[in-house]
Amino acid sequence: MGNISWPYPWWYILGCLAIGLLVAGILYYRTSDFQERKAWVRWLLAALRALVVTLLAILLLSPLIKREESELHKPVIVIAQDASSSISNAKDGAQLIQDLEQLRSDLSRDFDIQVYAFGQAVRPEFDPTFADQETDLDAILTYIRDVLGQENLGGIVLATDGLYNKGANPRYSRNVATIPVFPVAVGDPTPMRDIGIKRIFHNQVAYQGDKFQVQIDIQGRNCQGARTELVISEIRDGKPVVLQKEPVGLESDIYFKTIETLLEAGRAGVHHYRFSLQPISDEKNIANNTRDIYIEILDARQKVLIIADAPHPDLTALKQSLSADRNYQVELRYGKDPGKGLREYDLIILHQIPSNRQLYADLLQEVKHSRIPLWFILGGQSDLRTLPAWQGILEIRGDGRSTNEVQAIIEKNFSVFTLESDLYTQLPQFPPMLAPFGDYRADPGGRTLLRQRIGAVSTEYPLWILGEEQGVKMAVLAGEGLWKWRLFDHLQHGNQEILDELIRKTVQFLSLKEDKRRFRVTTSRQVFAENEPVLFDGELYNDNYELVNDPDAQVVLKDQDGKVYPFTMNKAGKIYALQAGLFPPGNYSYKAKTTLDLKDLTYDGKFSIREVNVEQVEMQADHDLLQGLAAESGGKMVLASEIQSLADQIRGDQRMKPILFTTMETKPAIHLRWIFGILLVLLAIEWIVRRYLGKY
Repeated sequence: MGNISWPYPWWYILGCLAIGLLVAGILYYRTSDFQERKAWVRWLLAALRALVVTLLAILLLSPLIKREESELHKPVIVIAQDASSSISNAKDGAQLIQDLEQLRSDLSRDFDIQVYAFGQAVRPEFDPTFADQETDLDAILTYIRDVLGQENLGGIVLATDGLYNKGANPRYSRNVATIPVFPVAVGDPTPMRDIGIKRIFHNQVAYQGDKFQVQIDIQGRNCQGARTELVISEIRDGKPVVLQKEPVGLESDIYFKTIETLLEAGRAGVHHYRFSLQPISDEKNIANNTRDIYIEILDARQKVLIIADAPHPDLTALKQSLSADRNYQVELRYGKDPGKGLREYDLIILHQIPSNRQLYADLLQEVKHSRIPLWFILGGQSDLRTLPAWQGILEIRGDGRSTNEVQAIIEKNFSVFTLESDLYTQLPQFPPMLAPFGDYRADPGGRTLLRQRIGAVSTEYPLWILGEEQGVKMAVLAGEGLWKWRLFDHLQHGNQEILDELIRKTVQFLSLKEDKRRFRVTTSRQVFAENEPVLFDGELYNDNYELVNDPDAQVVLKDQDGKVYPFTMNKAGKIYALQAGLFPPGNYSYKAKTTLDLKDLTYDGKFSIREVNVEQVEMQADHDLLQGLAAESGGKMVLASEIQSLADQIRGDQRMKPILFTTMETKPAIHLRWIFGILLVLLAIEWIVRRYLGKY
């Protein structure tokens, strides 16, 4: 039952007994109800009532019941098996699972055995398929620390070849210094004659017409005097088209060289490039001689044209902010010679046009007819009288001859795009702009980004406003002085991030082409690895442009050989979702379709699957790494052929001892059900006797 802990002096019990006797005496000796009965009857009833009241009084003082429990915890031994494909190539890999199962059986009598497989992910139990395309040794050590760190962790048996190509160096893991690691060394550490491409560094995306750099790291062992050739090809319609060739001569047995090359981004889309080294004589591993990469070529660069009335330092500030982002191609022209071809631009910025010196009526008429998004930037030379004829989101009633020095205040209710929180506190400290003096009237549909503060007075006058007129996006900056903001930003923060954010997000809002299609199905990205599932997201809009997903939606995938993979998308909330699973490397196209209001809606797209062959790059086992792990942690490395000797070594390790855990449970005695039962029985006996005697 445990021990009773009484939190009060012992004489409190006498007080409880006195209360019980007092209640019993009043009930049975101050009345004449039981005077005619035998004395033992009254004594019995009084004793029952006194005992019940005494117990209740004691329970109300909350005595505690303490119970102590002890449990012996065996040391935990983790057996972690490398499930990557490099193990399947080792001569002792086939026997590994059987030997680990035997080790588990031998140790299970004295230890708590936890079993995991690891590679590109950690999972319970052994995995005999050896199909993982990546190896993360640090992940298994981190997982053990996070999941079993509070247990009596005795040691880690790590069955691997020591090769890792993902995550951090396992020797830096915190587990290595605190928990004995017993590596089981798999594979052959003998140096072999081999040359291969270790890694390729490249951008994931490039812009059409640009040249992009690719860096290829080549390594060789025991190949002194050999010569080979690096062939760079692009895979088009399943056939390699040679782009470049680079001779490679190996001057030493331990060889490493970095080759840098420039490739030209052609048409938009995902391009497949192959880098191959010609095999040399007596080379055993040629799987690492070839590496493929996929680069997405974008034709998404926004073309921005700035047309100015005259040279101005704000023009430089605008151009520098936009040119720093490779998404924008910026061109500056002056109004006297604006040139032709305005329709090829995604956005036109008009700086102080129309002006007091020249109205530019022909230019503005052409721009208006082109329906290109416009950004008007006003200043001391702007003609405020004719400005409303070319845009309707802001009207300034004034002659334009006078200006105000105004500071910027961010409109709190602005929601067109998100601004960093620092802007709300830092922007009001920026130097004032020069804004035209007059009465400002904003269109109700306009969305004010910045308001004007004149001196100490915060006004409702817009300084920076965005809107839309007849389906054409527009913006107006009613002031000049961006160049001062840029200098101040650099002086205060060492960069121009605040001004750049305002300009770029405004340009992004204006130049963004909205996809008005009612049915869209897109992949989460354009290039997937072969060990990653392909994910699709779908949206369907009704006539009111509200999200719906009542009808079913199908997606049909087709690979480069014409094989078809049909799917039906799942419905999640108001959208569609699909996890299509894993696919072999190559280029794929897909067509999604659904029917809404008897109308067939379709959406087409493409994506690519890149091969993951990092497990084939390095075939020589790294037993030195495993030996280092064992030495630093106080464990011992054994070869895969000696795995059964580990059982005796682990049993003989004095650090692995069971731990006796003792827990103390304390709870009030009033919560014990059996005490309630005793009280109920005593009261029941008293009640039955009283009823038998004819009393209540």
